[in-house]
Amino acid sequence: MVEIKYKPFYCEENVWHLASYRGLARRSCHVAILSNQEQGVAMWGQRAAAEERQPVVWDYHVVLLAEAAEGDGWEVLDLDCSRGWPLTLEEWLETSFPYGEEVPDEYVPAFRIMEAEVYRETLSSDRSHMRDDQGEWIKEPPPWSPILDRDRGMNLPDLIDMRLDDPGEIASFEAFRRRYSCS
Repeated sequence: MVEIKYKPFYCEENVWHLASYRGLARRSCHVAILSNQEQGVAMWGQRAAAEERQPVVWDYHVVLLAEAAEGDGWEVLDLDCSRGWPLTLEEWLETSFPYGEEVPDEYVPAFRIMEAEVYRETLSSDRSHMRDDQGEWIKEPPPWSPILDRDRGMNLPDLIDMRLDDPGEIASFEAFRRRYSCS
């Protein structure tokens, strides 16, 4: 059995590793980084929720999208989803955003979308965003080394800043749904 690397609260690293998983090698894969101007995205169906039916408000979240093996639509691999993974796009949207765009605007995500290989080449994180003002860990880090390109330095803040056009493309909630939906 293949072990998938996973550490709660480190979705950007989890997906970076997942994107190289050999079981996905023959499938088209994209990465979606969810955030917004306020850096407060409400998501339901997350394992980190205090209660089952309560949302988690993430400053950002990262998921992998893989073209379905049959070529019929897309699956979402959200390692933090309480329903497991993969889910069809429709199942994931119903679980994670049961109220669609009916939530207040400051909690609706925008999506930075890029090919999985571009994400793997781009992400560089020293994990400094996971330390408090005293330098203590907010959440215990994963056992593996940080995904850090010392020449590029920490670029995670740029990836979650939806005002920046690159890398990838920015899509609204509805544009994301239309792009990846079968219907």
